[in-house]
Amino acid sequence: MEPPGAGRHGLAVRLAAGLSPRGPARGARPARPFHRARARTGTVTRYTAATRFDHAAPSRTAVLLLQLGTPDEPTPGALRRYLREFLSDPRVVEIPR
Repeated sequence: MEPPGAGRHGLAVRLAAGLSPRGPARGARPARPFHRARARTGTVTRYTAATRFDHAAPSRTAVLLLQLGTPDEPTPGALRRYLREFLSDPRVVEIPR
């Protein structure tokens, strides 16, 4: 018994769709832009502003290092897509509205 998509017909379908004849890379996952993911789950996290901010208080700096994935390919277009999705996530960059 062959796995789904195997055989000559599966190869023809993958090639016609512009996909790799060997299938997706191991561990590959389809791109899922944030706005689509949010629409599917139906939930949006709301953030509230900090209360009673004191401008006279000394400023504090923090550095947070995270691994949030990488672009799909090492090309300028893939990097732009990755950064657009990453920077449009309100959990990453908080923009006053």
